[in-house]
Amino acid sequence: MQRTRNVKRHLWTSRPWRKSVAGHSYLRADGYITRIEAGPAAWRFEVRAIGATEICRCGDGFRSVEAARLAAFDAITDLLLKQAGRPASL
Repeated sequence: MQRTRNVKRHLWTSRPWRKSVAGHSYLRADGYITRIEAGPAAWRFEVRAIGATEICRCGDGFRSVEAARLAAFDAITDLLLKQAGRPASL
């Protein structure tokens, strides 16, 4: 799984992200919806399962949209590893 995730991570930021009416970038992948938005001083991400209203993971304080997207990818990887019963990466 880790090798596949490394390849996907490399391509993650170049994937075609959609724009919501509110102007946020979002992407559906691996059973989750990732939303990226610019805050007043930094970028942030939110990850939730498709069809769910509750946010599974979030993070902020990123200097670039790419950094926020990669952090979201890593959060999804940790969620997938947890579902598979494997220890999450550090």
